[in-house]
Formats: sequence, structure tokens, C-alpha cells
Amino acid sequence: MSRGPVLEDCTMKAIEVLDNRNGFFLMVEGSMIDDECHRHKIGPMAEELFDFDRTVGKVLEWAEKDGQTLVVVTADHATGGLTLLRGSLENREVKVNFSTGGHNSIFVPVFSYGPQAEKFAGVHENSEIGQIVREILSGKK
Repeated sequence: MSRGPVLEDCTMKAIEVLDNRNGFFLMVEGSMIDDECHRHKIGPMAEELFDFDRTVGKVLEWAEKDGQTLVVVTADHATGGLTLLRGSLENREVKVNFSTGGHNSIFVPVFSYGPQAEKFAGVHENSEIGQIVREILSGKK
């Protein structure tokens, strides 16, 4: 059973409440993606991923209009070792395999948009992401 666009609604409400001329910092987590990968539940995981994608889309629309907002999208880790084995667009089917029930060491991407987005280019240890954000917030160039 779908829970609806809770992540999107809460995120956009948070932006509405926090938006001010001095700026703000907001961190949003699509944590149910991780939970469903731990459970090896591909359908619910996909729904959570779609919810996250719609949320990021709304945030990017808002940031584009604002023109002064940096958006960073990443994950703290990968979970489940999800592999797509085969599928059929015609039959709307996909066969998957989860190789682990826990976290794994697969690289996770970092996407960024807006002012200073270029600081996130390349490969970083996950702890470096917070350091880059800290530098940006402190005004260091």
C-alpha cells in the first residue's frame, strides 16, 4: 500500500517555512529506500525511489526559480547489492537479485546543481561531502 507523496509534501513544506532572505540549510533523507532494500522488497523500494525522484524534481524546480540555491543529492551508502538480471518492457517485468541484506561498498553518485555545484565534481569519500558543505556555508571559496 502506497503512503502517498509524504516525502515531497514534507520537503516542500519545509522549504516554504524555512525560506528567507538569509538562506537556510535543509537535509532530506529518503530513508525508506534503504529499509526496503534491507528487506529485499523491490516493489516498495521502487515506489520509494520514485517518490524520492519526484521530490528532487520539485526541489530542483524551486531552486531554478530561486537562482541562489545549491542542491546536492547523494546517498550515505548502498544497500542490498541490487542487480537487474533481465526484464521485459512489453510485459512490464523485471527480474532482480539482492546479493546482501546489508550495506555494501558500491560507490554512490553525487549530483549537484546551483551555485558552487562544481565543488562536488569527481570522486569523494563520503565524509568529504560534509566538509565541502561546511566550506560553502562558511563562505570559503
